Formats: sequence, C-alpha cells, structure tokens
Amino acid sequence: MKKYLILLGAGLLSLAACNKTVSNVENAPVQRTTVTLRIAGTQTRAVEQTAEEAAVNSLQVLVFRDGGIETYASATGTKEVVLSTTSGSRSVYAVVNAPSLAGIEAENDLKASLSSLSDNSASNYVMAGHKNLVFAANNPDPFPIPISRLAIRVEIDRIVNNLANSVLASKEFKVNKIFLTNVNTKDKLIDDYTPQSEDFIHHTGALQTDNSFVYKSVSSGVIAKGTDPSDGYNTVHSFYGYQNPQDLYSTMLIVEVKIGDKYYNYPLQLGAGALESNRIYRISELQITRLGNDSNGDDIIDDGEIDPITVASATVEVSVEDWTVVLVNGDGKVVM
Repeated sequence: MKKYLILLGAGLLSLAACNKTVSNVENAPVQRTTVTLRIAGTQTRAVEQTAEEAAVNSLQVLVFRDGGIETYASATGTKEVVLSTTSGSRSVYAVVNAPSLAGIEAENDLKASLSSLSDNSASNYVMAGHKNLVFAANNPDPFPIPISRLAIRVEIDRIVNNLANSVLASKEFKVNKIFLTNVNTKDKLIDDYTPQSEDFIHHTGALQTDNSFVYKSVSSGVIAKGTDPSDGYNTVHSFYGYQNPQDLYSTMLIVEVKIGDKYYNYPLQLGAGALESNRIYRISELQITRLGNDSNGDDIIDDGEIDPITVASATVEVSVEDWTVVLVNGDGKVVM
C-alpha cells in the first residue's frame, strides 16, 4: 500500500527507545514541548502514482489527550508543520488535502467524520493516518506516521479490436465512452464505514462533462483489428471512487464501443470481493472478440441495475500496489 511518512522531530521519543525509557516519559511531569511534523515519501520501493496523486496541498495534525483535543495545527503549501503540545502519551492524527477540521473537540468526533469523493480533485487526494505516540520534553528523533489515500483508482490501459466474425471485423470500430457506475462517494477519514444506498452514483452513461473522476468521453478513432502492440486503443484512463464492500452495488467499469453504425457496451466487474481504499484496480487489456450489450450511445443503464457480461475466457487483473495494485483476473487481460 502506498504510504507516506510523517516525521516528527523535536520533543518526541524515539520508537526504538526501550520500555524503561517510555515508562519514564509517561510518568514524568507534563511539560510543554515543540514538535515538528514533516511528510516524506517512502524510498523503499517503486510506486505507482502521479505527481498529482502524491501532492500534499494542505496538512492538518490533531493531537488528542484522553480523548479530548489538545493541539491542532495546519499548514498549506508545505510538508511540514510545527506545533506546541505537552509531553506524555498522545493519540496523533495526520489528515492531508481535506476540508478544515479545526472545530473537532473529541477524538470520537474525528473518527466519525465523513469524507466525500467531491473533496478530492485531480491534484488533491484526501489522505489520513493515525499513530499513538509518546512525546518527551526534549527529543529530536523523528516518528513516522503512515498515511494513505481514501480513494480507489480504476484503470484501463488498452482496448483491442479482435472481433472474430469476418463480417463484424470489416466494420468500423471506435471506442465511444468509458465510465464507472455504482460508485461509492462517502468514507470515514479514520474508521471503517459501511456505505449507504444514497452514497452511490449510478452513472447511466449519459454525456457528462463535470465529473472526469467517473466519466470519459473518448475519441479513439478507428481501431484496426489486431492484437499487436501497435494496434488497439492504447490511451490509459483512470477513474476514482471510494471503497465499496460490494454488498449493495458492485462497482463496474463500462466500455462503450461503436461497431459500424451501432453501439455496444461491455460492463467489467472489478472482482467479487470488497474494493479497498488506496488500491489500483487495473485492467491492462480489454480484448473485444464479440458483440456486447446493445447500447444507444446515450443512457446505458438505470439505477445501478446492470449485469456484467459473462465471459467464458476472461483474464481480468486487479492490481494492488502502492497505491496497492489489484490486477483483474490474474494478468489484467480480459477477453470478451
């Protein structure tokens, strides 16, 4: 899973400190101390993210003592914030790119706080994390706090025209639109959340210009039949939503193509299990070998009621990487 590190400097006890030292700090008189928090990306493995997805535009830090707020600090345009707090055991939360939390007074209120998909944008992804720490009166050693994105990313890398029927293969083949449907738009910043029916977007496929997170209108041009790397529609498209247990609605990626003068759609389910935050669900290749569901180039579905096409031989790879990539069907390739 993709994580960042919040590095807490002066006034914090090292994680490597022995239990005796921690005990001494916990039993010491409460003193004022200054703490510096700094976000830095991990360097231990390659990551799958854009600069926009990694951007830290705003940082909020909330320090709780016995369930009540003790210190709140925020900063914009920087990965570092300095706050004055007290020594002892504290519950520390870092929240990135979210609306203001300055009014939070209790830890339980923060845990109950909801985030909306609309709080995110193409260069502003909401992230959050928590760690219990022990602050010393004077200790410069850094503390890492892992944080992660609330969003999921659904990605399709390539669409191939491999229509088997010779009559169909002679017809013009174009990709018309790609979109997500049954998308959850709510999640808690910190705790687990069970989406409600009203939290979902049931996108029907009608032209939409104001939410590129879930809809792309595509001008692929004519795609020649063939599976060579030079063939096919090779533009990568990414879509975003929030986690989905998939017990109410299954989030699906729908590809609509025009074959000759008729439209067909291909709904792709992203796995039977829950879709988890901070994961990329990737389809590396959709290979179209037959006609899909009849479509009309406008509305395709209604109120989330659509069944994915049953595929006899399908490989859908849902990749999980840093983001965490989940490859749909094992190798990311889907044959329909």
